[in-house]
Amino acid sequence: MFGFITPNLNALSETDQNTFRGFYCGLCRVLGNRHGQVTRLGLNYDFTFLAILHAALDTPPTLSDGHCVYNPFLKKPFASASALERAADYSVLLTALKLEDDITDEKSLSARLGRFFYRPALRHVEEKEEARLTATRSLLGELYRLEAENCAVLDQVSDRFGQVLKLFFDLPDATPEIRSALSLMGYHCGRVVYLLDAVSDLKEDFKKKEYNPLIARFNLSCPEDFSGEPKERIRRNLMRSFAELGEALSALPVADWAKPILENVIYLGLRGRMDEELKHYE
Repeated sequence: MFGFITPNLNALSETDQNTFRGFYCGLCRVLGNRHGQVTRLGLNYDFTFLAILHAALDTPPTLSDGHCVYNPFLKKPFASASALERAADYSVLLTALKLEDDITDEKSLSARLGRFFYRPALRHVEEKEEARLTATRSLLGELYRLEAENCAVLDQVSDRFGQVLKLFFDLPDATPEIRSALSLMGYHCGRVVYLLDAVSDLKEDFKKKEYNPLIARFNLSCPEDFSGEPKERIRRNLMRSFAELGEALSALPVADWAKPILENVIYLGLRGRMDEELKHYE
């Protein structure tokens, strides 16, 4: 379910693009230095967004030019911030859990190989994040059980993934007000990602005859049945979560340097992905 929380880079100013890329490259560097080079393969925009969100509530990051390990002749911006270390740990944890799921669901050889190489990094993260890992596995276990039961209640299945992301958006040392807003953001990001993933996978799930909450909820007989009222109901469902996301973001005392980037990701990146996925069923 990675890959939905992305920016619309073309709509960002040059300065904000540079900052976002600095966090992306900074996260890549921290992953390699902290957990081994193989974990760079788990790099994505989702955890870049999380690092920026957490850094926006902490001390300002520093940006400096450096050389990429994969392209040493090209200078790139690299951000330095404690939030990047946290995002790197979370990236390892969730990527490892996704590999475990792929092994269970698809008997994937590549996932088995990935898990083997991720094992040392996961052991390192487990030492500090045992409680978070246990809670995540429990919630994902509930989600997989509901999916195995062909659950037709969208709020039940999307709630479980919302609860998962809520765990990773939290900052335990923050004020109660900030923690509440972060929890709300994480929860609704999770709901949106889960439902968008269902829309994105609809045709493939029909082809493979696999579980999809939209097929179960609307008793679809083919992908085209999603057009019309089912699609509009999902749009309204998603828009309610976007409204909650906007309210949560406005309640956070984020730094000025980060606000246009965070707003871009939510209102243009994630919202734009919703429009893109639903457009397939017009």
